[in-house]
Amino acid sequence: MEEQNRYGLEEKLFESMCNKETVSQVESIFHQSLKQLAGMHYLSNKLSLQKPIGKTKLDETLTEIKGHVDEFLGVKKVKECEIRYAINASEPIKKLALAILPVATILGITNSGTSYNLAEIFPMTALNVGSGLIGAFFGFEFVSSAMGFMDSRDAPYYGPNEGCEGTVVIKKESRTLQIPTIAHEYTHHVQNSVRGSFTMLAEGIARGVERHIAKMYAEKEDNPSFLYDSTMTTTRELGTGYINLCKAIGIPYKKALIESANSMLNEDCDRGFDHYAFGVTYLSVEEANTGKSIYGRAL
Repeated sequence: MEEQNRYGLEEKLFESMCNKETVSQVESIFHQSLKQLAGMHYLSNKLSLQKPIGKTKLDETLTEIKGHVDEFLGVKKVKECEIRYAINASEPIKKLALAILPVATILGITNSGTSYNLAEIFPMTALNVGSGLIGAFFGFEFVSSAMGFMDSRDAPYYGPNEGCEGTVVIKKESRTLQIPTIAHEYTHHVQNSVRGSFTMLAEGIARGVERHIAKMYAEKEDNPSFLYDSTMTTTRELGTGYINLCKAIGIPYKKALIESANSMLNEDCDRGFDHYAFGVTYLSVEEANTGKSIYGRAL
């Protein structure tokens, strides 16, 4: 591994971007992405109205997206990948515990309309039931995570297994959000299959594939909602890249542009230059200069 700079990025790639010409190009790409996002901001309130992929259709959907991604990246014979919805059983169990809890309380209270106390008839019942429910309430997430009854990570994510086989885990949300997400996470599976590891450009590659698939489905189904989330995330990451590159070479960034982005994104672009922001920024410049084939070559 080459020496790393204060951002934790490989020196050679980082230094290739630390010049005014590249920073100006990043600013232009960032501005274009922001304008694209502004044009589709009206979609944000409509995403929740769209249905998720049916559970029985997940495998079929992954197979379809796999074909598109493999072709885009120019890869063949990628090892098997599975897909499933995230398992989060803790909330239903907690709700059940909270529903039963009043029963335990009643067992310790004088039953209205009678002259006896239930706790006297059933000694220690209230204590035992109440304690058990409290223990279940606080301990279920830990135990169920360890036993595989629920996911220990927030979906979506990709989990590699031995032999370069892995699983894409997604959450139930609009299909127009799920399709680009599956493409992103499946790309991590391709990276794991091809390299057996992930590079500092891994998230930039996955985001580029995500945008390509989102655009493909948006055009195919005449539905710009497919592009909304990937455009928003890309815009934020480009903004972070732009700010940090300006800081690195000692020039001011355009505050009006960043303030406009912060307002539209409802969050601050001025944050650490992590591998997400760097990968997206670096590969967006390379895509503008050399075309979409950069993502296959970057593997």
